[in-house]
Amino acid sequence: MTDYQEWESWEPQSSDAWLEVDPLSRLASRENQQEFARLANAALAAYQRLPAQLRRQVWREREILASLWSRRSVVGPVLAETSWLGVGRRSIAGRRTLAAIISTETPLPPDPIEAREAYGLPPELEVSTRVPGVEGAGVPVVLEQTAGPVRYGVVKPGEWALASSEQARNDVAPLQSGDEVAGEDRWGARSPGTLAAIVSREQSVQPLMLSVAHVFGPVGTKVIAYRGGIRAVGKVIMADIGLDAAIAEPYMPWHFDYRLKADDALPALPVQATSDMPVRMWGSVSKFQQGRVDQALVVPAGAGAIGMLVPFSASIPSSPGDSGALIVAEPGSTPGYLAAASPPGSSDPLAGAMLGMLIAGPNPKNPGPRPSAWAVPLTEIVERFQIQVWARQ
Repeated sequence: MTDYQEWESWEPQSSDAWLEVDPLSRLASRENQQEFARLANAALAAYQRLPAQLRRQVWREREILASLWSRRSVVGPVLAETSWLGVGRRSIAGRRTLAAIISTETPLPPDPIEAREAYGLPPELEVSTRVPGVEGAGVPVVLEQTAGPVRYGVVKPGEWALASSEQARNDVAPLQSGDEVAGEDRWGARSPGTLAAIVSREQSVQPLMLSVAHVFGPVGTKVIAYRGGIRAVGKVIMADIGLDAAIAEPYMPWHFDYRLKADDALPALPVQATSDMPVRMWGSVSKFQQGRVDQALVVPAGAGAIGMLVPFSASIPSSPGDSGALIVAEPGSTPGYLAAASPPGSSDPLAGAMLGMLIAGPNPKNPGPRPSAWAVPLTEIVERFQIQVWARQ
């Protein structure tokens, strides 16, 4: 933590304390105690990097989602495979406020009050809190129509892109986060996407490539890059389909630049996303894009379990081929906080902080009134594969 961030008495100060009091930890599966403890360490570390103002918001968002999840029966007939539960900021009575959000692909009445009443939803949820100074315990319940996420970059049968690959060369440009990559199966079919980041195993400096599993493919799949000519640059050595993340080991010789394409700056270590946080990314198709976190926490309403580190969604333009793009915090991501909390002359410590990896986007055939892109938290990926990210400290 930086020297201007001080602990508050209500906050957990160790991973054991986090497991004890974090509302989502109490709902997560405890079948693998070792992995669960690692996730607690990761969640706490990402939380600690936030200024006090955002730490309060992160904690309150987790309380709201845990309460909504544990009382899923309150959403009644809205619950379905095409519904999502989340937490985000919405404009209610002319004021931006945190809300419990129920998203559904089902068409809704245009009037939000009428829509909520049609499904018998209460206007508020009573959510207790550890955070001091929170005004009241009532949290607005918002019902909204949204398009379901579509995994960008998936190649469908009959739409194969066939091409031969070239051997890696010494004179090609270095690969960088945001470059176009693809997983190529044994038949030559490719699934296009974006290189997320350069990582390595813990206690190692040997580079590895990170992207989504639906682009890189299963273990053993060849990874193709397009910058500097079409060529094979590595093969997949680890993949988690459920998390939609994969790691590839580069072929020799390898060439990497681990700066962000957006502004040629080094990324910062991962933090937890908060609602309304300005973000940016560089997708191989959409290039530089800016937006905001739409829902800091999002889970399928019909899921059988909830994790400690859950996906988030952002209102940011994206296209097929952007899957895997690294989403980072935009400079000035905490409006008004710098002047109050940072030492004079300091820069925004959250600028370029890694948040997550783009895994899906809005359905292009049915974008809905709130088209959002879905991302998996980078903290979850780091702990799942026991890797370290190449970033400034």
